Amino acid sequence: MRAGQLRKRVNWKKQGADVNASGEAVYTYTTQTSGDPAVTIPIPAGVRNISRRMTTNADLTQPLGEETWEIRIRYRADMTLGDRIVYNHTDYVIRGMENVREINHELILTCEVADL
Repeated sequence: MRAGQLRKRVNWKKQGADVNASGEAVYTYTTQTSGDPAVTIPIPAGVRNISRRMTTNADLTQPLGEETWEIRIRYRADMTLGDRIVYNHTDYVIRGMENVREINHELILTCEVADL
């Protein structure tokens, strides 16, 4: 990462799962903090929209839009697929992760807007 690329600020929500009485997984998301639950420290990030698509469904009269976002952050060992990134009050689910050059310094996350 070059200086100046991480100009945006994002928050990270860690995914957790519980099993309900019916045996179904119920996912919860906990915002990661600095150790004090009252203090959330934003993560410096580079954020850009890399793809926009229009799709149609035979049952719908309006097309559906999908967007893919690339979010670059410093490496975090405990971040996993399914976790969420919050940027501009929107939750993005992590669909892909790349550990750049496999040196545990930078992550490139491929994200999509989460269905809330």
